[in-house]
Amino acid sequence: MFMYKENTWVGMVTSMVYFIIQILFIYFLFAAGNIDYLAGFDRHEIYLVFAFSQLVVIFIFWFVSDNVRDMIKGIYQGRLDFFLLKPVDPRFLIMYQRFSGSFTISIVLYLLFLFPYLFYVHDFQLGIIAWMQIIYILLVSLVIYTILFWLAGLANFYWPNFQGMLLFINNIGEVNRYPKSIYPYVMQFLLTFIYPIFLVENPIYNVLDDSFSWELGVQMGLMTVILVMIFLILWKDGLRRYGSAA
Repeated sequence: MFMYKENTWVGMVTSMVYFIIQILFIYFLFAAGNIDYLAGFDRHEIYLVFAFSQLVVIFIFWFVSDNVRDMIKGIYQGRLDFFLLKPVDPRFLIMYQRFSGSFTISIVLYLLFLFPYLFYVHDFQLGIIAWMQIIYILLVSLVIYTILFWLAGLANFYWPNFQGMLLFINNIGEVNRYPKSIYPYVMQFLLTFIYPIFLVENPIYNVLDDSFSWELGVQMGLMTVILVMIFLILWKDGLRRYGSAA
């Protein structure tokens, strides 16, 4: 994407505007409601989880979303032949054929400005164990969120040019910005055990209020294994259904 300067610069400006708007949105949410806490968390804690979640989202934008869309086009246009005939694992070739770097400015804004600011103005009281838990959550979040995007892409082997699931995954991630306890129980259940988006980044809130448990950690690990197994099964079965361009 860096080959096209206009796209790169516009993408960076857009990322910066998005960053500013999201920060202001959270600020005015607390100001307009005249509240100091949301489900027991103050504004800076909401900012911290939002910042971590955006790092995961940026990774998805860099390495996943464009490749998923390319694979979807390849499925219904019969353009996967090139990848399947190469003497390299086709999953690797298709999943990492290109990346979009126009979101680099977002990484700079979060790492150089938001994180230092938050840790300067607020004492989060995070010890070594808490940081290890956050790192574990972020790593699992990367895998779960990545697999969810690819499952939306693999659905096109069965329903060609099916974009609805990808759009859903793109837009539902915003619920992670806030503690899941503010949502109705039915929504919490569905978005944990059916579509596990509340296992992506949101458990950082459990670390902040010291309620993160080994049961939750195991649940996240098991869900990751299940999703990876589903991905591998659908990949193998989906290729059998693929209609070659030849």
